[in-house]
Amino acid sequence: MVRLVDGKVSRVRRDGWYERAECRGAPTDVFFPVHENAPGVFDEALSYCARCPARAECLEAGQRCGMWGGTSP
Repeated sequence: MVRLVDGKVSRVRRDGWYERAECRGAPTDVFFPVHENAPGVFDEALSYCARCPARAECLEAGQRCGMWGGTSP
């Protein structure tokens, strides 16, 4: 499970695949928007995911909300 601290992924998750992720340090609201169904809401998130070397691991670790591994719920 991901823990958020000050709008960022906590140190608990900053190991393994997250250290290689393009989004490390990015604001979490990019990946967990308030209105997930709004048009274009995940565009910025997808720009990180498109070039991420840890995309498969992220998708595996993902939850049922937000964007994980370039996919939305």
